Amino acid sequence: MSVVNIVKNVKDVHKQSVILVKIGTFVNVFGKDAYIISYL
Repeated sequence: MSVVNIVKNVKDVHKQSVILVKIGTFVNVFGKDAYIISYL
């Protein structure tokens, strides 16, 4: 299972939350959450 699929499954359960995923030393944001984070 890829990281994107896991994020989509978590987002289906927690629709109002912004999902941040730490991979190594970087924090990744996917989908519409990336637009929210880039605006801030």
